[in-house]
Amino acid sequence: MKRLVIILLGTCLLLSACASGSSESSKDVSGEKKTVTISVTTKDRFLETAALKFEETHPNINIDFKENLSLPSGGGVIDLNKYVQTVTTEALAGNASDIIAMGYLPVDKFVQKNMLVDLYGLMSKDSAFDKNQYYKNIMEASQTGDGLYAMPVSFSTSAMQGKSDLLEKANVSINDTSWTWDDFKNFTLKVNEKADSDYFGMISAFPTQLLNDFFEENYSELVQPVEHKAKFDSKMFIDKMKQVKSMYDEGILSNGELADLDKGLFTDLNLNSPKESLPKLLKPNTQLLRKPTESGTFRGGSFDSYSTFGINSKSKVQQEAWEFMKFLLSEEMQSSPEMSGFPLNKAVTEKELNTVKQQIQDGKIELPDGSDEKLLDERINLLKRFLEEAGVNTAGDIKIKSFAMEELRTYMSGQKSAEEVSKLIQNRVMTYLNE
Repeated sequence: MKRLVIILLGTCLLLSACASGSSESSKDVSGEKKTVTISVTTKDRFLETAALKFEETHPNINIDFKENLSLPSGGGVIDLNKYVQTVTTEALAGNASDIIAMGYLPVDKFVQKNMLVDLYGLMSKDSAFDKNQYYKNIMEASQTGDGLYAMPVSFSTSAMQGKSDLLEKANVSINDTSWTWDDFKNFTLKVNEKADSDYFGMISAFPTQLLNDFFEENYSELVQPVEHKAKFDSKMFIDKMKQVKSMYDEGILSNGELADLDKGLFTDLNLNSPKESLPKLLKPNTQLLRKPTESGTFRGGSFDSYSTFGINSKSKVQQEAWEFMKFLLSEEMQSSPEMSGFPLNKAVTEKELNTVKQQIQDGKIELPDGSDEKLLDERINLLKRFLEEAGVNTAGDIKIKSFAMEELRTYMSGQKSAEEVSKLIQNRVMTYLNE
């Protein structure tokens, strides 16, 4: 499942291009070098390398990064909410960079205010760009309405692994296109009836994490920012809170304290890249599954984007900005070892999977004890299926997420009832949406 830890690696954010705005840094004077400004939290090697290579082949374009966040001296937590408020204000004032990283920003609000360019329009005018080379499902799931305003460069997805030997012994057959979290609970109970010792459904599944996953995977149903509506006081949300708490109270789930990690019937898998994912999938006596849903209707696996970029609608160098974004999606940069996640470019992903397969067969990648190389082709095909099916974007308004997580902790600790917490979240979210 998606970790709650916010990964700053490679994520960029919107900012003022300079004191005089991006129009000043991008003068369209014949013969004068143009500058494309890109706001970032902190630069990473992938973006730095991309800028250097791009400038070599585009001598009339300068890429200018402006970093906005630095780790507090002596460590500590970065106040991302304060940052989002600051850069959103800058964008509303028309002082945003030419390229805006949308990772922590409310894309819906930016689109409502006409602050971003629909990238589909730029694609349609560019005969050199073939969007069929990329994961169509990821692009479509990243849309706002019918437009694509924030382009992911790479992504990760998730799946679930079950102990096939125990499931078979209990005569449990899982249809992973329709199973629910209630099925997950019932299958765990059924396995424990047949097993020699008791098993948890999952271990190290923290309560707020499961609720966070539910929230992110159902974000579009819980929050409709354009209509200024939210459904945190709905029966669906209240029932989910109660379901998760009951599974901990009944011992179906364990947060990992004093538990044997091998006593988990199912394991949640983060599939981050070919090299990281394939060794995980070679564990013998395991069944690779789609994750359970609430309704039993599979809408596609959830995915996270590592870096997501938009183009400022007020930028005077939109074409140059698009050229750089297109370069980030090129085979050259998508193949970079400095890029995190699965490439959005399908051909590059295919090539990397073949490379990792060969390295495993040649013994160049160390596998966990007990790994079964005979599963390699089968698991590669399953992994490809998960990548092609991913269709639920976990991106959402970070401010709304923080409201939900703050209040959910009080329910899981027993301080407040599910009904009280749902109303508190609903009120906070509605106040925010109406600002």
